[in-house]
Amino acid sequence: MEKGHDSSSGAAATADESAAEEGNVAAMVKTVTSSNSDLLFKEIELGQEKNCAAKITEKRVECGAWRRGSGAWRRRSCATLSDGQNAETSKFQQGLKESFRLPSTSSSEINERRRGNFRQAADSAIVSRNYSHSYQIARSGTPSLLNRGEQAGCYNNSPAERKIGMELHPDDEGIPGFQVADMKEKLNMNSSKLLTHLQARSKNFTTLLKRKLGPNMIMLVVEILAKITTSNDKELQASLLAHSIHSSVLEQFSTFSLNIIAQNMAFSAEELTNYFENLYVLYNTFVQMMPTKATEILSDHCTRAVMALQNLKLMRKLLVAPKLEEDYRSLMDHVESLNQLHESVAQRRRREKVKREWQPGINFRELSVIPLPQDLSLKTEVNLCPAVIDGPYKSVEHYLDVQFNLMREDFLIPLREGIMNFIHHQSSESSKYKRIENVRFYQGVRFLQQFVEGDSLVTEVLFNPRAKSSRHNWSRSKRFLFGSLLCFSSDLFSSIILGLVVDRQVELLEKGILRCELVGDVNKGELFEKEFIMAESEVYFEAYQHVLKALQKFTGENFPLKEYLIDVSPESHYPTYLERLPGTIYRSKRIEFQVLNKDSWPSKEKMELNESQYKALQSALTKKCAVIQGPPGTGKTYLGLKIAEVLLDNTLEWQRGPILVVCYTNHALDQFLEGILSFTRNIVRIGSQSKNEKLDDYNLRVVRKNKGIYGFGLRDVIEEMNECTKTINECNECLKMCMKSEGIISLEYLIRVMEYRMVIHSGFNSQGDLQFQEWLFAGLYFQNSMKSGVDLNDIKPTNHNGFYSCSLYDIKNIINELKFEESIVEGDELEDIRNEIIMWVSRLEYMKRKLSEPFEPNMDLIQRMTKLKNLNILQPDYRWMLYRYWVLKLVQKYESDLVRSRRYFQSLNEEKFELMERKNKYVISESDVVGMTTTAAARHQNLLQRVGPKIVIVEEAAEVMESHVVVCLSAQCEHLILIGDHKQLRPSPAVYRLAKDYHLEISLFERLLMNGIRFDTLRIQHRMRPEIADLVFPAVYPLLENHPSVLEYDNIDGLKKNLFFITHTHQEEKAMDDSSKRNVHEAKFLVALCKHIILQGYDASQITILASYLGQMFLLIEERDKHVAIQDVRITVVDNFQGEENDIILLSLVRNNEEGKIGFLASENRTCVALSRAKKGLYIVGNLDMLADKSRLWSKIRKVLLEKEAVGTHLTLQCLKHPDQLTEVSKAEDFDDIPGGGCRLKCNEKMNCGHNCEKVCHLQDHDEYECYEICNQVMCFRDHRCEKQCWQDCGDCMVPVESTLPCGHVTKLPCHVDSREYKCLVRVSVQLPDCEHTNEKLCSMGINEAPCSVPCDTRLPCGHACAFTCHLKRDPQHLEYKCLRPCTRKNVNCQGEHMCEKKCFEKCDSCKVKVKKKLPNCEHRFDMDCSTDPSTVECLKPCKKQLDCGHACRRKCMEPCGGCLVKVEKEIPDCQHKIRVNCCDVPVRSLCREKCMKVLSCGHTCSSTCGIPCDVKRCVYLSTRKAQARCGHEVQLYCQEIDEVSNPDTLMLRCQEPCAKILMCGHKCKGTCGQCMQGRIHITCKEKCERRLICGHKCLAPCSNPCPPCREKCKYRCEHFQCKEKCGYCLPCKKKCGWHCEHQTCRKNCSDFCDRPPCNEPCTRKLGCGHECIGFCGERCPNLCRVCHPKEVEDALASLNATGDKSSRFVLLPDCGHVFESTSLEKSLSESAHEVKLLQCPVCHVDILQAYRYKNAAKLCLNRVNQVRFMVIGNLHQVSRKVEKLLDKFRMYPLESDFKESFQLVDKLSEFTKRNKKSHGPAVIPYSLEARMNFVLSIICHLRDLRGKMGSSKMEQECVDSANSLIKILLGNVHNITPQEFSDYEGEFLRILILTRLRALESSMATSRRENMKNSTSEKHQKLVECEKEYEKFQKWVDNPRAFLKGEYLEMIRQLSKVLVSLNSEEFHSFFAIFSIFPLKPRNIVFDLHEGSWYGCPNGRIFSVCGLEQGKQATNCNQCNGEISGGSHQFFSNLLLLK
Repeated sequence: MEKGHDSSSGAAATADESAAEEGNVAAMVKTVTSSNSDLLFKEIELGQEKNCAAKITEKRVECGAWRRGSGAWRRRSCATLSDGQNAETSKFQQGLKESFRLPSTSSSEINERRRGNFRQAADSAIVSRNYSHSYQIARSGTPSLLNRGEQAGCYNNSPAERKIGMELHPDDEGIPGFQVADMKEKLNMNSSKLLTHLQARSKNFTTLLKRKLGPNMIMLVVEILAKITTSNDKELQASLLAHSIHSSVLEQFSTFSLNIIAQNMAFSAEELTNYFENLYVLYNTFVQMMPTKATEILSDHCTRAVMALQNLKLMRKLLVAPKLEEDYRSLMDHVESLNQLHESVAQRRRREKVKREWQPGINFRELSVIPLPQDLSLKTEVNLCPAVIDGPYKSVEHYLDVQFNLMREDFLIPLREGIMNFIHHQSSESSKYKRIENVRFYQGVRFLQQFVEGDSLVTEVLFNPRAKSSRHNWSRSKRFLFGSLLCFSSDLFSSIILGLVVDRQVELLEKGILRCELVGDVNKGELFEKEFIMAESEVYFEAYQHVLKALQKFTGENFPLKEYLIDVSPESHYPTYLERLPGTIYRSKRIEFQVLNKDSWPSKEKMELNESQYKALQSALTKKCAVIQGPPGTGKTYLGLKIAEVLLDNTLEWQRGPILVVCYTNHALDQFLEGILSFTRNIVRIGSQSKNEKLDDYNLRVVRKNKGIYGFGLRDVIEEMNECTKTINECNECLKMCMKSEGIISLEYLIRVMEYRMVIHSGFNSQGDLQFQEWLFAGLYFQNSMKSGVDLNDIKPTNHNGFYSCSLYDIKNIINELKFEESIVEGDELEDIRNEIIMWVSRLEYMKRKLSEPFEPNMDLIQRMTKLKNLNILQPDYRWMLYRYWVLKLVQKYESDLVRSRRYFQSLNEEKFELMERKNKYVISESDVVGMTTTAAARHQNLLQRVGPKIVIVEEAAEVMESHVVVCLSAQCEHLILIGDHKQLRPSPAVYRLAKDYHLEISLFERLLMNGIRFDTLRIQHRMRPEIADLVFPAVYPLLENHPSVLEYDNIDGLKKNLFFITHTHQEEKAMDDSSKRNVHEAKFLVALCKHIILQGYDASQITILASYLGQMFLLIEERDKHVAIQDVRITVVDNFQGEENDIILLSLVRNNEEGKIGFLASENRTCVALSRAKKGLYIVGNLDMLADKSRLWSKIRKVLLEKEAVGTHLTLQCLKHPDQLTEVSKAEDFDDIPGGGCRLKCNEKMNCGHNCEKVCHLQDHDEYECYEICNQVMCFRDHRCEKQCWQDCGDCMVPVESTLPCGHVTKLPCHVDSREYKCLVRVSVQLPDCEHTNEKLCSMGINEAPCSVPCDTRLPCGHACAFTCHLKRDPQHLEYKCLRPCTRKNVNCQGEHMCEKKCFEKCDSCKVKVKKKLPNCEHRFDMDCSTDPSTVECLKPCKKQLDCGHACRRKCMEPCGGCLVKVEKEIPDCQHKIRVNCCDVPVRSLCREKCMKVLSCGHTCSSTCGIPCDVKRCVYLSTRKAQARCGHEVQLYCQEIDEVSNPDTLMLRCQEPCAKILMCGHKCKGTCGQCMQGRIHITCKEKCERRLICGHKCLAPCSNPCPPCREKCKYRCEHFQCKEKCGYCLPCKKKCGWHCEHQTCRKNCSDFCDRPPCNEPCTRKLGCGHECIGFCGERCPNLCRVCHPKEVEDALASLNATGDKSSRFVLLPDCGHVFESTSLEKSLSESAHEVKLLQCPVCHVDILQAYRYKNAAKLCLNRVNQVRFMVIGNLHQVSRKVEKLLDKFRMYPLESDFKESFQLVDKLSEFTKRNKKSHGPAVIPYSLEARMNFVLSIICHLRDLRGKMGSSKMEQECVDSANSLIKILLGNVHNITPQEFSDYEGEFLRILILTRLRALESSMATSRRENMKNSTSEKHQKLVECEKEYEKFQKWVDNPRAFLKGEYLEMIRQLSKVLVSLNSEEFHSFFAIFSIFPLKPRNIVFDLHEGSWYGCPNGRIFSVCGLEQGKQATNCNQCNGEISGGSHQFFSNLLLLK
């Protein structure tokens, strides 16, 4: 609250300190004239006592600084003005130093207003605004009272009576000199005298203003305060206003303004107008004199004044001058702009500390984007300069340098500080394990292996050896995201190795393994030997590196839009392409207008926009840099799509090329591009992170593949990369095995590093690996023991592929084989094997010891050993030393090879990327729209520069960092459109200090606003219901207005409030490695609330749960997954939901702690996003008191919530069935009391079974519940009762009953069993007749059927006993018996003792046991079957011989050695390029795969490789040359086509000239000349249908699709309830019908047809006026009276041209309120009764549902609508069967071979229909297929009949080709044939018929010529000459590719037929007679649900008339041929009498 001061102290020692420090212009201008005034203003605004002398000195110093910086202030002051205010901006800047004024009100206006209003003889209206015609109030003689007051009779009192009744207020009395009469006298003083008078009595005046004032006193106070503003004594004015204007008095003014309507105050229009004018003058002056204070307390009151004015206009019909409203809005805008520009002194001083003057230093282009070790040191000095936000940059270099360094440091600072903190903590035991912010550290990290995968050299890292004990949830963790930067160091970050995460497989992360790509050169030897510390930066590097690289590529020459981005010019310019052609005509909605002439634009209604959207669209299309601010729900995306649509409709006007659409997130981009698909399909999406399936076909990769673009030399590069990949993987594998040392490396590999003479002299070359092994094992001595110190189980398998000549695992296998042989041999052979085992065990121990010994090479000794000629003289240890030295050299060789191959691979990868970019450019250049995220735009900056999009649209531009937007622009950019809202989410830099002090959080969008660029604000929100919108209006958006549609939302079912804040004190927890927060109470509560809302009948898609923290989101998902009912509810964080909306939002704020920290919730931008996502219901959980204490915005929100009673600790639930039952819940467990979503009462409704429901109140239908009452139904003739539960099936009676069986036994049987049919189960003993064994059997079993249970005692031939019982009747000789005992024989051909494992009866096979055997031709051992002869086996192991070239043979051991296949690098003599070829091959130029760098003669670079000769005929680029196609348009030629003769027909196929024809549906064709076949067959229309469906709703499907079944909410309602189901699924009303009168009563239910006719007796009731009702008995009385409303009654008669008299009866339609004469109404309704639609009012077309008289007719219409809906939807099973039958029938049609290829499409159609069985409208499919197939068969039949009339096969083939083209189009789609398509197909078919007749005529003419040569007559010759003339005319007509009218086609056919018949009458006359009657009408071409497409005939049949031509109407039923129009009246009469 402001502290008050009396006048003496305030006038002497107060000053305007904050105004001076904040840069307020008005106070600073006054400072120039009087420093005392400065002090006065300062003390007035802040109310603080300070040292005046010190302030005077400070003001004088700052005054000089202000003068110098006034220009910058002017720019800041206009930063947020909208276009509506920019017209006054120049006046404001020009008169800034002369007086106080606002941007919207000039000095002359204010002075004129004051002079004219405050003259001596002025009346009580101070401000009369006589100077402006717009402010005059319409009067007639005397001031009139408001119309509303006159109508209500409230204002008939005299002025004296009103004065007595309203003038005095209890609080207005008791202050001497300031009562009502005194105040009126004061108004007679002039302004200066009045000011002095009030200043002298300021104490009493301020006391008055602190009291509660009455209405008249308020008006007088405002009038007096407005009058003193005209005084010239500014100091006295300021003093008085400072002590008078405070929050409480402003609150009284605003309350009074709003209560004028609420309390029906009796003021005249003139009085109210004067009051609001005075209030504006007061507020205006207050803002000028004390802007700082005004920004704190005035913003809301300006808004409320505007709201009061609008209420008066609406409710009282007050004539408010438009200028007054505009002034108030301008004042609101100005206060808002001051709010935005207002900064605290502390913030500005902190900014001044970091602000440095930029000086060119280190060239930022030379800095590394990847961090270097010196970048991570705290000693690094970086000369950072803040981003310039309040003026221009010095130059492009200045701008790029600042942006680059800020972005680079934003990434480096967290990494640098994190590493330095880690180093510091490592030196201190107390903080060694303390968590470090922004960087995660992992110790004991090891590198595992390297390999090439895709385009990356992947390195696997083991970062967590104890991965199994890890507690991380890797699927939800934010660690190791793709592109994250990793720093590895083994020396505490003195040196570093950098890596980028390239693969994030959760399975590997759970094992502690990570895959990354190392950056730069790395020493591989050290890489796999050491342990490392790994640092992972939490700042996502992927988003930085591409932007930084792109910034480095900009220069002063290629930098776009310098005048805006660098110079921040506030002036608006036209886009460059419009400046070149200022008279450009645009077309939109079929209207042409001059785009730069706004007067010629179509109206906003035609553009389907509101006023603010309309102005924003105009700015977007006419400004070079357009900025559009869109608060939540105002339609930013809708407007963006509208902008894109208009631009795409006029691509020729801006010279084509793609439009670039850029969004910050993938989700926003998908949403925008999906919208663009509605008006163009020619789009390309760049990036692989799309989750929208609709965009899958438009991904760059897919589009590129579909276009089939080849060449560019890409295949050769990929092949080379594959070879390089193979080499790298081989090197890595060999290097890995070298490091493992698990065996002796083969000489094949060692020989590469050994000196050749050593190999020759030592004999290794000839003897091979065996000799080399013996040389190494020479020092081995044998121990006479079979025990070994080596555990064989410790030796793991090694797959070395011949790299080791002898590995430890190989020796292990040999030992195991020998041990097996030891177990099966005896004697001397056993001793030999044991000795051999001892030898191999010793070798194993010896080799393992030698390989594991540490090796430090003694180079002197090694050098001497390498000079020896005979290495056999070396001692064993020296031999191993030399071997280890060779291994070391081999490792070094592999490492160098790896480095070289890796560099080569990277160069190939760069070359591949470059070629791909060239290929992508070709694809993108032909598209209409290219969409990408800002990161993708930075990655493809080279591509953007090549394509050069002229127009760039940036969505959510206020959320994107400035540098991210800039890198999206190319040098060719001529038009930039920024759409966003800086009051929602801002950019989020990683470093807070850079965000605040260096302005890195200021987006380009916001910077342009702050520098005065003209922008547009969308003002009407279509999303939030008013109570939700009040949370952000006016707290965040003072000027936001609600669209009427948001006032019509239904209340949320099951809850008392639509908006509620559940406040609580449950504490939060840490989550996600302490980097996030979560609140368990909130998560459980919101999940329970969500489940409750789902139970009310809402769909999961209507609800979204938002969390303010990521940890809370994951917790909510865990809780959600516990409940099946809410599995599909979306849960996300607030930041990811910007730009989206949903019906119901559940918001978890999470923060709740003892410290009072609210974190992100302090951000007004994030809060604004969170509170503005809900449309119908918003429920928030959090600690409101804590939030309000820590945030000014949350304090305002709390105030709004308290006013609406929408906050509390308990949320109130309301039962839908029992509305009086309320349930309060505060925690999740409280919902358990109402599990059914209702209340705690019993349901008690009667179920279908007759029992009452005993469950707790629930909302689900009883069909889903099971009744648990006892059934108790009679089940049998014995009167037994069912004892099961009611829901169970009763079944048969199971009560036990004692029964005597026919055999005499007595037993108990279930009641339903017949004892005569029951088989006795009593066991009896009998002697069997066959075997005479005694046995037991069942009584009911025959003795011959009884089996014998005595075991069989027969011995089988195999020696086993029979396992069966006695079986004399079946196989007594055991001939079929199979012995199942195990076989006792050995396997066939077994060379060991392997027993057969089969059953005894099975035949033994060859021995399949695997054993090791040596091959005879080589010494290799193989696993093979025991029965296999080793001599028959071919050895498949690699050959170990060495070729003449020195390489080892790479063939198999069994193959003869041949040409060397080792890949080596050789130089081609011709071109000097190096290639890798087989060692045996000769390098020739044809093998060269290098890119050709030659320039072709056409000027383009050759796209082939070096090995292919250059040829301009292979150039794939478009030239500048054009040629005319057959369609008449010019088409651009490819270079390869220039020297060739262009084929006009081929060029015509790719003609890009827009078709632009108006289709039959009324929309403009979006295809091109080539796509639409020169207008003959147009592409499918993609516009929205928007026709009215038969149910009354609007169709939203595409125009080309049949209108689908409606998905809107049902409109049906009766007198009892409103249906809440989806349209077409109404539940019948079971309540009794309410139609009754004294003559008749309906006894049916409400939903049934009424069983009574309408009563035609006059109504006997009296109206309110006392006169008789003019309606019928039993109907609702019309609200008209013949006596009181004669004119209205006449109008009712005239509305339907009725002629009535006094006896005429009228009918009121309750649904719309219209009144009609009954006879004329029924006649009007009968005229459309044959049409299937709902019964509608003939005037307003509102559905008639509640009029009793027409109730049966309305129900029948509704039934017919539902019947049609079922006909269209159909039965899925029946539809599927019909489709298959149609396709089968079509396949069986006898076809010529010419049509076989086209008919293969039938199989594709079959597959399509199978996949889409459950898609919308399946019944449409068979009708569509039937129509298409009939069409195709018509074509074939006509062509078949004419083929024999053609003379040559060439003619026939021409006609067949044309027919096939049309057939492929017909069978290529399955959707319904639209009228446009039918017309096009019919025209093309007729064109084919003309072609066939023309060829038949040509053949006949040739025949006639030959006959004339034999027998010529003058008559025949003359006839032939005439035919030839006609032929030439017809041929020219056929050659014309354009489309003709149907009549022209038919006339041409008629003439052709006539000529043919005249030429050869006998042959053609009969044929054409048959053709003339052939109907070309495929039926059921359309199957829609829109009005006018279905009819009903008087016989009750319903049929579709969609196939009729446009403009025609059906007159007869197409089933019974009944006349549908003639019988309409009788039909309707029958409806009225229906029973």
